Amino acid sequence: GVQAMLDAPLFRGGLMIGVVCFEDEAQRPWDEPEVTYAQAASETFVRIIESLDGLHLVQQLAALNAELQASIDRSDEWVLTLDHDLRVSVVNRPFIAFWRSINLSTSVGDPIVPSLCPVSALVAAEAKRAWAGDQITRQVTIGTSGQRRQLTVSIHPVTTARGVERLLVHVAARVIEAPAPIVV
Repeated sequence: GVQAMLDAPLFRGGLMIGVVCFEDEAQRPWDEPEVTYAQAASETFVRIIESLDGLHLVQQLAALNAELQASIDRSDEWVLTLDHDLRVSVVNRPFIAFWRSINLSTSVGDPIVPSLCPVSALVAAEAKRAWAGDQITRQVTIGTSGQRRQLTVSIHPVTTARGVERLLVHVAARVIEAPAPIVV
């Protein structure tokens, strides 16, 4: 029984992705306010689709970030990123465990304090060179909890997907001297 039809195309990225159809059972011409309404409705519908796509992308990004953080946390190696003010932006659980083992409580948002641990001192001393593009790798030996460890500390700048620059600090630790077992 449709006698009059007004189709408003849905354009996205220069391509027609669909049509919003307006129908009437009476045969008649569509006036200017009705045509304007149809155009506004199709543009609004496209915006809704785009916002839902954006929401879906945000949800996907959050899931990927959580997966990446979980992967970094499962690593035996220590990973840390810093902003230009040498404030912690990402830190994994093994690095947090190391800090706790030497009685530090640094966390995301806190600045690196050079005097508190050898890794922090090295990062603070080499930050300027790393920001200039140098990749720095140093060996440091530390003693914590009755163990001596040799740390291989790598520092270099990285750019995130959003164009944000960070310093990536990667530390591989190996025990070089364990405490002697107690013999009874």
